Amino acid sequence: MWGVETVGTVYGVLTVLINGYEFVVTKRFIYPVWEVVTLRPLRRNYSSLSQKFGVLQALVLITIFPDARQIVDGIEKYVLSAKTDEPLVLRKSTSEDCTMLAVAAAIVAQVAITALALTDLDQVHWTAEAAFVLSLIAGGLSVFYSCLVQQRMSGLFTPDDVKDFFSKPSSSQRLHNLQQDMDDLISDIRKNDIGDESTVRHQGMKELESMIKEFKSKNRWKSASFHSILMIKAPTLLLRYALASFIIGIGIYFGCLAFSDIGSEMPRNSYRAIFIVYIVTSFLGLLIYYVPYILKELELSPARRHAQIMNNKFTKLDPEETELLNRIGALLNSDEQEIHEEGESDDVIP
Repeated sequence: MWGVETVGTVYGVLTVLINGYEFVVTKRFIYPVWEVVTLRPLRRNYSSLSQKFGVLQALVLITIFPDARQIVDGIEKYVLSAKTDEPLVLRKSTSEDCTMLAVAAAIVAQVAITALALTDLDQVHWTAEAAFVLSLIAGGLSVFYSCLVQQRMSGLFTPDDVKDFFSKPSSSQRLHNLQQDMDDLISDIRKNDIGDESTVRHQGMKELESMIKEFKSKNRWKSASFHSILMIKAPTLLLRYALASFIIGIGIYFGCLAFSDIGSEMPRNSYRAIFIVYIVTSFLGLLIYYVPYILKELELSPARRHAQIMNNKFTKLDPEETELLNRIGALLNSDEQEIHEEGESDDVIP
């Protein structure tokens, strides 16, 4: 009896906490703060990517490219599902981006080389010089990979070539099933030694050919390729690392000069003033981008709050009501509405 009472008490407390949490979170002024603190864009991106690529690959994409979901959705919508020459537009824009990235990365690498000749660099902490070296290497690799990606894009001559590059054959499970069927068929061909061996082998090869053709026709251009996305975004990633490493290295350099007695020619107060300028400039530079970014994400927060309230209020619904509630939630959320409308348009029979 004591165990049953304990379980009942714990269940009651959890119910009260969950209801209280849902009530507090959906308050008008608390819900936007909750979205910012819990990193709503990252949560949504991870949820979408994990369904397409799995947990590990989704974590890699989110860590490297926070906007990976938009990239994947754009490829699947404007490239894989395109009926015209829209894939060639992506090829052209990717090539142009590589040109811009190569120039920017070359400039960063050149600045990093100059930073290695700073006065008293050998007197400060070794991480400053290591950051400049990392910036130099990342910038150089960004230039190299930009050229490789641009060359790869130049080799895609038709829309079908672009679609093949940015898509994967099928889901891992379907591909595994195909491999299993092929292994079984090849095993049957090897075991069957009765009768005309060449005829049996010929029939098996024809069946294998038809199996592969059917698989490719049914599963071609279904989803974006994880590896293609990483390939075309490698120059951007390395350029980010190069810039971040350079800025961090500058901070370490001036921080050591400002707070360590290394016998520099300039007085320490001058370096402290420079370090303060560095901190203020870096902080304001981050605010210039991330404050508008957060405010942009919160523009539809009131609509999402009402959708959350409805989801919490109506928990026991039949399938038709659940679908209706999902449609209402989609109308209150612009990105969900776009996905929902695409799904409905696919179901319409002309």
